[in-house]
Amino acid sequence: MASYYQLQQYELEAIQAKLPANFADLKDAYPLSVAAAATSWDLPVYPKGYKPKIIELNYTEDDDFSSPHVVIEEGEIVYFDFQVFDVADGTLGISLDEEEPAYVRIKDLVLLNRMEEVVLPKISISEASLWLRFNLPSFLTIA
Repeated sequence: MASYYQLQQYELEAIQAKLPANFADLKDAYPLSVAAAATSWDLPVYPKGYKPKIIELNYTEDDDFSSPHVVIEEGEIVYFDFQVFDVADGTLGISLDEEEPAYVRIKDLVLLNRMEEVVLPKISISEASLWLRFNLPSFLTIA
């Protein structure tokens, strides 16, 4: 899936200055992911035991990281874009607590990982969210 994003000059400069050549070479096919890795490259890793309140996941080059496909707050899925199944292109961007990307992966290649010591929450989705999202009949109960 091709991205239509045009890299800005400052992003191109960051990519060339900061990333290893094999990462930088991916900029034409995956500009958003490569730019996200470059602009977050010098940021510190999250401290050991850090527990994020908000986790945002993005699965495609067709959107920027400001419109995630999945949002988890305090361990509960509060937003899930079902189009993710149609648009996923092998990229994954993760942001914690609405900050710059903490993790960027293209297919099997991890470009950035600032969250190795992060404690991720057990994920749940409320029964009410399921009813609303899936339009389940009222006689069903969820264990």
